[in-house]
Amino acid sequence: MLAIWCAFASWTGFLGREQRKKAGLASSRRLRIAPLLVGLLLSGLPVAASAAPVTYNLTGGTANITVMVNGLVIGSAISPTLTGSVTLDAVTPSIDAIDVTLASNILLNLSTPYGGYDQITIETASVVDAAGYGPTAAPVATGTGSYTTFAGPLDVSGSWGATDSTGTAIPATVSGIAIAYQMSQMTAVVGPGPNVSITGVTLHSLSGAAYGEASDLTVVAVLNLFATPVPEPSSGLLAAWGLALLAGARRRRS
Repeated sequence: MLAIWCAFASWTGFLGREQRKKAGLASSRRLRIAPLLVGLLLSGLPVAASAAPVTYNLTGGTANITVMVNGLVIGSAISPTLTGSVTLDAVTPSIDAIDVTLASNILLNLSTPYGGYDQITIETASVVDAAGYGPTAAPVATGTGSYTTFAGPLDVSGSWGATDSTGTAIPATVSGIAIAYQMSQMTAVVGPGPNVSITGVTLHSLSGAAYGEASDLTVVAVLNLFATPVPEPSSGLLAAWGLALLAGARRRRS
């Protein structure tokens, strides 16, 4: 809306200069008032909801991470930093694209050692829509401006490490072990803001047999995303153009 006003004001200022040459000072005064009147009118007009998907940059959020073995929680942590973007379509409604990166080196202290290790570190982790990504079930409305959507698959990648703080495991520390996992489906709740909560994101899974354990270990996360729209290039260029014309008009008047 600012861009439209700036462009209109610049053009009207140009017309005003031409009119001053022909019709005198009274006419120019009326033309100088015109941009203000149009600006007031435009500011009061409702803005129609865009039918196109909107991409949002992540401005905050948390990753609530839980370590489970045979249905029992043996560790947890909350990571306060998420970066990336998400594309939402409010008409469908759906999440059309997602690219989320967690903070580095998230430490998980285990109440019960697993494979001889009592600390697990998620060194890096990212969650990105995979090839063939799309809706896997119909969305469900959950309130005004809120809905639950189902989509997949998602690629989870990164690396992890583990440490035995007692020093009895051999080796005492492992690091840089690749995370390469694909989720068939995610469940996400989208609310006003927008705020997006993605549940049941499997960051990694370890086979118990490979670590001398009877049950597998699973690291699961709930991603809570806070986002703001990415500015459209066309809007930014139009605003800059309008402001430049206004500045030029002021210089010529002086």
